[in-house]
Amino acid sequence: MNSANSSVAVQCTRSAFEDDMCDELMVLNFFYCRVTEQSAVNQMTAHNLAIVFGPTLMWSVKAIPNEHSLSSTVILQGKLVEYFITDRKQLFATA
Repeated sequence: MNSANSSVAVQCTRSAFEDDMCDELMVLNFFYCRVTEQSAVNQMTAHNLAIVFGPTLMWSVKAIPNEHSLSSTVILQGKLVEYFITDRKQLFATA
């Protein structure tokens, strides 16, 4: 993600969450980062965590009309959660 896109993503992400939810996300993110620090042992890189937790954290109540939309949605969810883990310091810079 380039610098301009990253900056916009950070602003959108911060404004999308209420303060209590931001606190909870920071705790969850801290946990994910602790897990990735041990990725040489547990094989849980930010990418792998994103694959596992993306669909759970980013689910939608809207029905997905076909399997192509489902696969695209899962990929996007994973990328967002991976960004959330890898760019933690930028995302929570004011916290």
